[in-house]
Amino acid sequence: MRLFGFLLIALFGFFHSELSFAQSAEVGRSAHIRSAPNKSSISLKNVEKGSILKVFLTTDTLGYYAVVAETGESGYIYRNLVKISGADPRWWGAPVQTSEPANLNICSFNIKWLGSSKSKENLKLVELMLPYDLVIVQELVAPPFDGVYPNGEKYEGDAESALFFNIMRDNGFSAFLSNEDTGKNKNHSGSSQSEWFVVFYRDGVLRVDSSRCEFISAPLVSNATFDRVPYRFQFSTLDKTLDFGIINVHLASDEGAVAQRKKELETIVAYAHSEWDNEKDFLIVGDMNIQSSGELTMVIPPKWLSLNDECRATNVASAKRPDSSKPFDHVMYFPEYTARDLDLFYDFQLVDLFTACYPKWALENESSAASSSWVNSFGSVFSDHYPVTFNMVYGVADDD
Repeated sequence: MRLFGFLLIALFGFFHSELSFAQSAEVGRSAHIRSAPNKSSISLKNVEKGSILKVFLTTDTLGYYAVVAETGESGYIYRNLVKISGADPRWWGAPVQTSEPANLNICSFNIKWLGSSKSKENLKLVELMLPYDLVIVQELVAPPFDGVYPNGEKYEGDAESALFFNIMRDNGFSAFLSNEDTGKNKNHSGSSQSEWFVVFYRDGVLRVDSSRCEFISAPLVSNATFDRVPYRFQFSTLDKTLDFGIINVHLASDEGAVAQRKKELETIVAYAHSEWDNEKDFLIVGDMNIQSSGELTMVIPPKWLSLNDECRATNVASAKRPDSSKPFDHVMYFPEYTARDLDLFYDFQLVDLFTACYPKWALENESSAASSSWVNSFGSVFSDHYPVTFNMVYGVADDD
């Protein structure tokens, strides 16, 4: 196999000298084989999702793999657009196995008024969060524990949200909470009129840089741009191979507020761009209340992409009524800086909250399940959004 790899080098004449064993890899989404290891180089061939490539793991290709297609084209492809598969294509011998970079498993969840509803099935919700290293939450409406606002005013913790926090802690999560709440007309309310931002994370994998965590705009109430001012969390992996900012958002919720959501996203991106000297990898994550694929095209900032570019429905109501499907939740990124830090093969997935929770709930709540407003009752116990998931990649040199 090694001899065959070196013969390929001689034949195609473009691979760098530092070469590992050849691998088999499956293409995760439609991609280009390029003439050089950068996005501005010539596209030599488009390869479709599911295609198998011969891959050479070089050490000097800036996040790209050197590849050969079955039809003979050779060039470079983003490493996060393919997944080492271990397959044995008919057109070459079995691959030699090597280790892969590690995945950081991330979940974003609009949890539906945690701290307001007193009937949350916290144990089941936490069970669904267990596979993840980082959980980003929207719609925490009351703080879990007693504390003090920045203005010195004391507040009391909410027993319902404290229960969720404590169960998450008992299952190995640490939490980082914004220093206060934000709302369209008021905050410091302990109700659905305002919202706190929180992340739960595995401290054996991640650390939070609290000095760089902040609301991205002011004031936090009656803001000229935001109904709820987004909050920036800053993370790095313990091995220091990946650092990144998460901007946790809950954009304007009115169905017709397209222009406002566009302005909100433009302002968020302007904030990220202003921070690029210190951090280039930003992800805009959360409930964006985007209503359709047409709206996504209208509001997404130039040169940014969404992992949910297919606009998969993330509202639980769509499980019973597909015609009510809404692509509310997104993960947006700037591909020039951050594509190589995302597992684009995994892409964007949903945690099937409906399948996991609805059947038992419906048996115990027959009248509510039969109602046309069933999702409101179900949402008060679980949520009206699916948790959405994506992966980042670490264990290789950071690029910023």
